[in-house]
Amino acid sequence: MPIKKDISKFGKDNICKSLKKEYSIYFQLLKDSANLSMKDKQESLRVAVENCPNLEFEIDFSSSNISLPTDAKERNNLGQ
Repeated sequence: MPIKKDISKFGKDNICKSLKKEYSIYFQLLKDSANLSMKDKQESLRVAVENCPNLEFEIDFSSSNISLPTDAKERNNLGQ
């Protein structure tokens, strides 16, 4: 039976905070992956930012060829 309700913003924020360590590991794996195209990496980051927009990204992507979407960079720089 499919779930027909959305998670509240509060619930989503709590889930994102709970998964912060896992996101950090995921981002590191994404950054280091050799079998994903640049497009795939960018799309994965976009989805992560969309799902957890208030999550603080602590991975430094500057040494790789991928970058956070612009709005995520702005949130990161503002500490939001």
